[in-house]
Amino acid sequence: MRVGAHAVSAFVRRIRTSNYSKIEHGIREPSIEALKKIARLFGMTIDELVHPEGKMPRSKSGG
Repeated sequence: MRVGAHAVSAFVRRIRTSNYSKIEHGIREPSIEALKKIARLFGMTIDELVHPEGKMPRSKSGG
């Protein structure tokens, strides 16, 4: 899904620039709330965001 520059810009304005920069450079992890907003913006699930290649971790339960 392609998201317009205006939508991304609007999202970035909602979070502090310093936090965005830290997330972008791997210094800080995004909060669950931030992940929810990003997923909604791109029409994805949080799982799809954090596992973009579709490589979902296996359950550690005996199932």
